[in-house]
Amino acid sequence: FPLTVTTSDWQDTLDVMGEVKATRTLDIRNELEGIITYVGFSSGGQVQKGQMLLTLDSINEQAQLDATQAEITLAKLDVSRLTQLAETRAASRSQIDQAMAQLAIKQANARALQATIAKKTLVSPFSGTTGLHELEAGGFVAANSLITRLIGKLDQAWVDFSVPQSAYQLSPMSELEIATINQPDIKHTAKIIAIDPVISSTSRNVRIRAELDNQTAQLKPGTSVKVMLPVGKPISAIRLPNTAVRYDSFGPYVYLLTQAADG
Repeated sequence: FPLTVTTSDWQDTLDVMGEVKATRTLDIRNELEGIITYVGFSSGGQVQKGQMLLTLDSINEQAQLDATQAEITLAKLDVSRLTQLAETRAASRSQIDQAMAQLAIKQANARALQATIAKKTLVSPFSGTTGLHELEAGGFVAANSLITRLIGKLDQAWVDFSVPQSAYQLSPMSELEIATINQPDIKHTAKIIAIDPVISSTSRNVRIRAELDNQTAQLKPGTSVKVMLPVGKPISAIRLPNTAVRYDSFGPYVYLLTQAADG
């Protein structure tokens, strides 16, 4: 049966691979080594900002702090006593200065101990989901150990990808389509939010970041996706079914039917 062809706008695209990333992610590590006394989160669980995640044994530092606080109390009494004696010229100014210096040193030591104790308590810097772990109270962790990876809310997600410099025609706020490998027919719209100002000297590619509304896509960080980038401007193209195209050794062709002249 003869078919009627139509024209429509056609946009050429460039397909590249990208990776989904969380907008907020953090590897939480301990600065000091020690024995675990408390684990306040579960593997893959939800935590709130400020929630205590882990504490290390700080009994020695706490004992030293108590002793330093007692020394501070005595140092304050010395300063007060020498100040009163100075009013009757029974104490010199140098004695008062020395007593105040000793008080300042002990107060600094107390602050250092408080800082050490604080470093042995890890809290969540923001709300999110924790990664898997095998931590238990009583276990020993070395300094700079990975305690957990914290992932923030995934309502929005980033998609990072690279394009060749020859195809670099994109600008911030440009829209593009994204599809997963296992569901290529389902397209998600993303918007470019950042473009690396430097082209890589090794790959000659430029890195680009797009933002995706992840409430409907539900893509996990680390997911590999196909990014479909518009190339050039849309052009007017003739569309027709595949069944209308014929092929031979000279290439593809179609039959054009014209109405015969009268008579």
